[in-house]
Amino acid sequence: MELADAKRLKELEKENTEPKKMLAEAMLENRVLKEVNSKKTVSPAKEKTAVAYVVTQRL
Repeated sequence: MELADAKRLKELEKENTEPKKMLAEAMLENRVLKEVNSKKTVSPAKEKTAVAYVVTQRL
């Protein structure tokens, strides 16, 4: 592998990390939302609290 090839490979790996990170964040958010929706909240106030928690944790 030549130096130019190695540099290009490094650039491509760097470009690839951002979409992977975005996908991981989206998958985590989806899991959290499913968890929140699966629980039966007894009142709108508790549901609001759960949503506020998710928002403050940036999940």
